[in-house]
This record gives sequence, structure tokens and C-alpha cells, in this order.
Amino acid sequence: MVFGTVFKRVVDEAKNEAERKAKSAYWVTCPECGRQVVKKELLSKGCYVCGCQGTEDGLEGQGDRKPYRTNCPKCKAKVVTKQLQEKGCYICGWKDKH
Repeated sequence: MVFGTVFKRVVDEAKNEAERKAKSAYWVTCPECGRQVVKKELLSKGCYVCGCQGTEDGLEGQGDRKPYRTNCPKCKAKVVTKQLQEKGCYICGWKDKH
């Protein structure tokens, strides 16, 4: 029984550590372009890709944002999501019917 108790404590501690790291994430997704950037740099200097100045409030509600790039459903090329929806795939010409 001692082994089970020790194992449970190790698992609980690992879960707690993962939650702590998630709350104080080093990397975050830029709210404008969707690139992974250092949280501290985004808040102080802005995104190095698009220049967006991130805020703490803006970083909290990121769960409903579309990814910046996505794979084309037809040719599987990685393309910009917004352009794929508006103009279609620049490689194979696939376009969403909606």
C-alpha cells in the first residue's frame, strides 16, 4: 500500500506543477497573427511578427480564436486561414463553398 500512496502523491504533484506552468506560461499565442511569442516581450514591446501590443486581458480569452495558419483540406498545404476562407488555396485552388 505504501507504493500506491507514494505513486499517487507523485502524480498529484506532477499535475499541480503542470497547472502552475500553464498559468505562468512563458510562450503565448499572439492575438493578432497567431504566432507563438514570449509573453513578457509581447506585453512590453509587442509581437515581433505583426507588431500587435498584447495586454493581459487580451491574452486570457484566446481559446476561441482561429489559428493563423491551417492545412488546406484538399492538398494539405499550410496556408493562412483568413486567405483560405476568402480566396481559397493558392496552391491547388480549393475554395470553400460557403
